[in-house]
Amino acid sequence: MFRYDYTVNSSTRRLLPEILSRYNNTPVDGAALIASSITAAQLENIARPVVDDVIGKCRKEIGLVCFSLSKNDVTLWKRYGGCGNGLCIEIGVPDAFMQNGTLHEVDYVAEKIWRIDSLFESALSNPYVSYKKMLLTKTAYWEPENEVRFVSKRQDVPVTFTDAVVTEIVFGGRVCHPVASGIKATVSGHSGSRSIKFSGA
Repeated sequence: MFRYDYTVNSSTRRLLPEILSRYNNTPVDGAALIASSITAAQLENIARPVVDDVIGKCRKEIGLVCFSLSKNDVTLWKRYGGCGNGLCIEIGVPDAFMQNGTLHEVDYVAEKIWRIDSLFESALSNPYVSYKKMLLTKTAYWEPENEVRFVSKRQDVPVTFTDAVVTEIVFGGRVCHPVASGIKATVSGHSGSRSIKFSGA
């Protein structure tokens, strides 16, 4: 749920020759000429393969884990908790995880607009910077989720939060007693000396 701003400015004209050379195989002289007289409509067409490339690489290369700071929000239960047929697992993490950049709070904005120049810069140098900006910004529609995300440069590297522990399991209002009892027994059998709170069912 975002859109691109194709306004042409000096930054656009500076980046465009290299973009045209890399993505459209345009000779240097031709690329400079196009950059000097480009319109927003033309820029949108030229940018399409760059957008597709960056989004494709993001999907292939980036690992993403999503959490919420809220466990009792009706919207979360509706969207992700099976309308009360699921459960919520609360994990306690050290404050350092937020301070050192392991976890990031999502920034909610009225409208998610991405300057095409930023995407060009990312495509030509370090796409991970753009990936993080894209993945850590959402429109206000999602704000009730109060989301925190972990963004990894790779998908195939397992990440363990060694200092994070499960502190509570909250059952949705529609979880039946036998199912809740079975889950409690299973969790208790694997939690060792740690005390995990159960609530809801």
